Amino acid sequence: MNLLRRSGRGVSCLALLAACAAAALLPAAARAAEAGMFTIQEIAYRDIDGDGDAFPDTGETGRLVVTVRNDGPSLTNVRFVLFSSDPDVDCFTSGTVTVASFPEGATLRLGDPDPSLPGLTFRTSDALEAPAPPEVAAIELCLAVNAAEIAVLSVPRCTTLAADVDLPPGDPPPPVRGPDGIAGTGDDGIVEETFDIDKDGDGIFSVDDTFLQPEEVGGEFIHSGISGLYLRASGDGSVTNTFAGVACGGFLTPEEGNPGCDLDPDFPLDWHFHCPYGATDCPNSEVLPGDTVPRVCVGGCSYDTPIDDIGALSPPNALHMGAHFDLLNAMAGNTTH
Repeated sequence: MNLLRRSGRGVSCLALLAACAAAALLPAAARAAEAGMFTIQEIAYRDIDGDGDAFPDTGETGRLVVTVRNDGPSLTNVRFVLFSSDPDVDCFTSGTVTVASFPEGATLRLGDPDPSLPGLTFRTSDALEAPAPPEVAAIELCLAVNAAEIAVLSVPRCTTLAADVDLPPGDPPPPVRGPDGIAGTGDDGIVEETFDIDKDGDGIFSVDDTFLQPEEVGGEFIHSGISGLYLRASGDGSVTNTFAGVACGGFLTPEEGNPGCDLDPDFPLDWHFHCPYGATDCPNSEVLPGDTVPRVCVGGCSYDTPIDDIGALSPPNALHMGAHFDLLNAMAGNTTH
């Protein structure tokens, strides 16, 4: 009976073992290249027949959403395979996701929390037991990929999920609204990093967008046009919305015998966007809260992106605190971010 119940996982594991055996025959350099092909950036769980929380519990079935980044060359006809050798994973009722392409450097969100849609689903073993506090049970899950450009399944990338964790007594809090901003839909509980989008729709990526406050209207979140708190450095923090600068991050100051470590009284380091080099939709010239004219980087610096500094971990844009003094050489001209 146990063998039959686990047969769904057994087929996946047999396929994986065969692929791993084939991979072992590849040259070492090829295996090393496969090992760095993609990174699991985030994994989120939602049960569909249990207590409704974000933790897989004993005997519970749930859905996964996995965010991955391609660290290798572009791939086509891509198939991701989810598997586990963890005895606390009973079986996978749906363990593969296919996509037409996975471009170099791209980020993909695999699966969906909505069980009516294609995705990644697994059942936790009936034998899962939580250890005594403060230890927490964990389930290991692994993901491998193959594509038209890969002869076998890649070397797997593995991660863990906290399991059999109970929320505090009382009604569980509702999950946060997902990317659609509407409560009660399938993407609730998914939080995406969205500071680097054009929230006010003016065609410009700016810190104006970053600090806009959301406002709920009719169950949806819209941007109110009200800017949040925008903090910058100053000499002593006495100016509204500023904090006192610390010379060289806490190292000895000139008064303490270190003449090379001093605060620039212009305080040029500021929040700015790193867009692709030469982009025209990212001027970093906003009129900041409390000012009446567009800001500039004082003292020969710039908030533009240096030609050799992409900056964004998830292209195209990133938000940074700092300044740039050499747009042709990031290593020579970047301040600490």
